Amino acid sequence: RRDALKDAEQSAKEAADQTHRFYQAGRASFLADLQATRTYTDVRAQMAEANTQVAMGQINLFLALGGGWEKDDVAQQ
Repeated sequence: RRDALKDAEQSAKEAADQTHRFYQAGRASFLADLQATRTYTDVRAQMAEANTQVAMGQINLFLALGGGWEKDDVAQQ
């Protein structure tokens, strides 16, 4: 999933950049520029969510295997 999102992120960035250049040149509407930027932002948010899910999965695996964080000496006193 992350690989697919990485590809989608790159494509959305290129599309947003190109649409913005077209808008600046008067060849695309502001709405088209805004839509392309929104699509890119949405894909980036999905990528962040996927990265969060991977990190949480790694943490849960670590804890399930008996790992944990040690308490500080100060907290024990």
